[in-house]
Amino acid sequence: MIISNSKKFIFCHIQKTAGEAITKALTQPGRWNDIVLGSTDYGVTFEAAFKKEFGLYKHSRAVEIKNLIGDDIWDEYFTFSIVRHPVDKLVSLYYYLRRVRTDQIGWGFTKYRRMLLKRYKNSSVWSRGGMIALNETDTFSEFLRHPRFVETQRERSQWSFLSDADGERIIVDYVGKFESLEESFAEIKSRTDLPRAQLTMVNSSNKPETSNSEVSVEDKEFIYELFEDDFVHFGYQLD
Repeated sequence: MIISNSKKFIFCHIQKTAGEAITKALTQPGRWNDIVLGSTDYGVTFEAAFKKEFGLYKHSRAVEIKNLIGDDIWDEYFTFSIVRHPVDKLVSLYYYLRRVRTDQIGWGFTKYRRMLLKRYKNSSVWSRGGMIALNETDTFSEFLRHPRFVETQRERSQWSFLSDADGERIIVDYVGKFESLEESFAEIKSRTDLPRAQLTMVNSSNKPETSNSEVSVEDKEFIYELFEDDFVHFGYQLD
């Protein structure tokens, strides 16, 4: 998340939508009065204190940011975000969590599952709903339907992330799409007055190229049920 007081813009960072790459591109160089939460070395260091003091963090919703800074600043600044096809977004999240798990404890997880879960169960990484679902399932299909994953995702549509408190309308000025990221980023650069910003992809999920095509019809329909608002309001199709 970025609140740039020097350039007067606010970036709402939705998970797995190239948010880290956008944050890095738009905060080089940074200014003393710019707020960055997560994504950069400075942002990671600053995030915990800011969250404790003001309740905002890397993936705060647009309405939460607006409530903190007030309507006047929100309306004055250029506010924006990026959305992504829900199926692609969840596949990316799944493989990202698998990569995080491997980085944390190596490739021996499957063989030593019980021992490792007991050892790491109190770590913040392992206590999150998505990671719990990953550790207690063996396939993407099972992961999607795990109660803890459903619980954490049911109220986290991209539409709800960017809409008002009643979920009736989008409150950011611009919503770009991951599927046309270069075009979206060109618009963002123009409206933030940062023409030299360069987008370099980071935080890759390392998912196989065929992963999306292997998602079953039943899984796609389940994802649609979870995120119908995203399909309807952002024009995404199941196929």
